[in-house]
Amino acid sequence: MKIIKFSLLILCIFIICKLASVNLHDKESPDMIRYLKNNPNEPENIFRLYKRDFCAKAFSRSRVYPNANLKKRKSEYDIKHFSYQLNDTLDDYLLKEKLGSGRFSIVYKALHQPTGETRAIKILVDTSERKIKRELLALNQIQGGPNVIKFYEIISNKSSKYPSMVFELAEGLPIHKFQKSYTEFEIKNYMYQILQALDHAHSKGIMHRDIKGGNIVVDTEKKQLKVLDWGISEFYFPYKEYDHHVATLYYMPPELLVRVKDYDYSLDIWMAGCVLGEMLLSKHPFFKAKDERHLLKLMTKFLGTQEFYKYLKKYRIELNYDWIKKIKIREPLARSDIINERNPHLVTDTALDLLFKLLVFDKEKRLTAREAMEHQYFDEIRNL
Repeated sequence: MKIIKFSLLILCIFIICKLASVNLHDKESPDMIRYLKNNPNEPENIFRLYKRDFCAKAFSRSRVYPNANLKKRKSEYDIKHFSYQLNDTLDDYLLKEKLGSGRFSIVYKALHQPTGETRAIKILVDTSERKIKRELLALNQIQGGPNVIKFYEIISNKSSKYPSMVFELAEGLPIHKFQKSYTEFEIKNYMYQILQALDHAHSKGIMHRDIKGGNIVVDTEKKQLKVLDWGISEFYFPYKEYDHHVATLYYMPPELLVRVKDYDYSLDIWMAGCVLGEMLLSKHPFFKAKDERHLLKLMTKFLGTQEFYKYLKKYRIELNYDWIKKIKIREPLARSDIINERNPHLVTDTALDLLFKLLVFDKEKRLTAREAMEHQYFDEIRNL
């Protein structure tokens, strides 16, 4: 009798486990399994998956260019298989005035004496080899694209302590410096150029991950801009988990705030939407947050809470109560709440329609860069 009871117990446990395994697998799991079967030669550093991961979240992949990197050699995207050579040509450059500095670099205007060209030299101060390689790999992929900064070489010499990267000199100022004087046509023109650069990068399998006003330089005379600083860009692979400690606070998309790691190119689209919002409202930054919790509060204040809670439910994201209690139930802002005395001619229904299609909580529902370029907001300048 004891043996029979024990056997029945084991059978019950087996049945319960089978049922649980079926119920817990979300709707994305079959797609994930098919992907792995169809791509057996995936780079070994992409996946760290176990069955329990399927229960933790719904896997998703980019709607565009999901396989852009799959046929590349490892030396084209993996820093472990990439090497570069420092050109001993630093003496060819005559440093002029300092243009700016950051945590890991100092940028100077410099004269390239053999050609007489004025260029920009980015001296890499205490920058890790990993970071240097990652930026070089990305730059190699995107060169020649529209509105992307031109990269010349990485240089050094025997007396130099740090290597330096040489770029074309992007004439002008960061895009937010002129925001109070932009015309509607200029906003359309510059936003379209940003989307062109992003679509090109995405088609090459690259996420910028730090789109912001300071990384977009505008030449107001030529009406052209350049997207700069690809230092924390990354190669996209479906279902890969990435570091969420990227981007600048004001421009962080929701997925970074709630610690979703399998993000994609849509990360850049949210940030570009913030830049558009800054130009339309003459407001920098668009979400002026004190910290991540405050940023999430500002997002829900602008976009409403209904879509936010749908987003959390869809991806089974659980937030700490300390975060939730700061979020009040709200409707999205109406046009009358957004316009002010400076921008009624800029904040048109068409402009707002584009803005609200870029700033979407659910990354899968955001427009892609290519889709945004086809939006009616750009009809006036698309074929210029």
